[in-house]
This record gives sequence, C-alpha cells and structure tokens, in this order.
Amino acid sequence: MLVVPDDYIMPVGGPTIVREKSVHIVPVLNAEVRRKWLAAARDCDLDCVDGGIYWQTVGPRFETRAEIAMIAQFADLVGMTMASEAVIAQELEIPFAPLCSVDNYAHGLEDKELTLEKILWHARHNAEAILRILTRYIETDNRTAGPV
Repeated sequence: MLVVPDDYIMPVGGPTIVREKSVHIVPVLNAEVRRKWLAAARDCDLDCVDGGIYWQTVGPRFETRAEIAMIAQFADLVGMTMASEAVIAQELEIPFAPLCSVDNYAHGLEDKELTLEKILWHARHNAEAILRILTRYIETDNRTAGPV
C-alpha cells in the first residue's frame, strides 16, 4: 500500500537544526507537494491513499503488539524516519510531504507471523511503484516549472 499522509505524530523529540530558542516551526505537510504525489500516482494508475496520520517510533526495532495496539488508536501508519525528515525540511523551508510505502501489517494486526522476508518482498514491490510515481512527479514538475 502507498499513502500520502496529511499529518504526523512524533512523541519522542526529534532532530532540529534550529539553535535559537525563539524560533518556532509550525509542523505542517505541504499541501501542494501532497497534491502532486497523488496526481502522479493517479497518472500511473496506481492506488495511493490520500491522507492519514503517520506515527514515528524509535528504531531500529519493530514495534511490539502492545505498542501497535496503542498507536492504532491515534495513527494509520508507523515508521522510523518521516516525521524527523518533515521537521528538518520545514526548518530549512523546503516544501515537504511524504509518499509512504506500507510494507507490512504491523505486529499483531494480522494472524500470520510477521517475518523479515515478507516485509522485504513488499518493500521491493512497493519500491517499483514508488519509482514509477517519482518519475511521473519529476516529469510533470519539470513541464510546469518553465525556464530556469
């Protein structure tokens, strides 16, 4: 599954490049970048979920069944990096919105055992779709950008 989230949760403090305590960043994913991801996916005839809440955990381990049960009450997908990337991009004033690859049902959401082999199979499959969408995004963005 591919998802373009519209918000995120990062309960554990993340990275920052801001050194001044008076600077405050309003955390928001860029609506225009989100729109372009979704349009590129449609152009590629690929399903992509519009919206959802991403919860960032601390890796490199996967979440426990209990953690997933709690997270599922507040978020739709979980990962280890996106919220940190969003914060840094916002601090650098870079328009940012993610295209997320959901490579497995989190621990405890499925009766079948969660295995690394299964996760890697889905990740490879999703990587092909993401590459197609990314290529389309760039092609479309270059056509609308005009002369440099």
